[in-house]
Amino acid sequence: MYDLHCHILPGIDDGPADWSGSLAIARALVAEGVTCVAATPHGPGSSQSRIYLPSRLRDLVVQLREYLQRAKLGLQVVLGTEMVVASDLTERLRQGDLLGYGTSRAVLLETPAHIVIEHLQRSIFDLQLAGHRVILAHPERTRVFQDNPNLLIPLIERGVVVQITAASLVGWHGQRLQDITTQMVYHNLAQIIASDAHAPTGARAPAMREAFQVATQLVGEHRARRMVEELPHLLLSDAQIPLAEPYFIQPQKQRWWRRR
Repeated sequence: MYDLHCHILPGIDDGPADWSGSLAIARALVAEGVTCVAATPHGPGSSQSRIYLPSRLRDLVVQLREYLQRAKLGLQVVLGTEMVVASDLTERLRQGDLLGYGTSRAVLLETPAHIVIEHLQRSIFDLQLAGHRVILAHPERTRVFQDNPNLLIPLIERGVVVQITAASLVGWHGQRLQDITTQMVYHNLAQIIASDAHAPTGARAPAMREAFQVATQLVGEHRARRMVEELPHLLLSDAQIPLAEPYFIQPQKQRWWRRR
């Protein structure tokens, strides 16, 4: 499995404080079946960011790979950033002051708990206009999408890839988030699952294996595997991604999570 959203680098945000914590997360990821992880520290402008310097991040990834090799952990690492919505993202990416995923054109855009939808749409449009492929991080935790998940449909139709958090899907963040995330998966309003792990245990630990199992129950193994293997691989490769048509969520009396 691929995990395209993880706070595994030490001492730079609200992830692990040291290399011991980073390696503990790495072991937890491997135990979950993850073979490739994207280190996505919080970017400039985030209240969780302590240090954001591309050269420092690259050094940390090199060190992490060395630690993983010595520990004989078969985990590949790609560097990225969880970017805060801002008006200058494209310019900072162009100048190299902000990092997308590895050498690809894919970028991870954070959706904070409270945001004006028009501001988010403008940031997405600017990034796409500059040739970037936008991955939208954990919209199930954003108020505007909690109130109306169907607002994701026009974004997906424009090529935005929606990433939900594994822990939300399995219920670690409460019943409400689980219900919303389940609807997103069932109605093709989410394309990939990632851990957003900050720790090896607890509510912010990886939950990728269990999330894959839940997704399999909802939409079948083929589609669930696309969410954790095929589509993440294509994103990192800048390959064409066929996105399934999203379905409008309508209130209904029957159990909407019954598999199609």
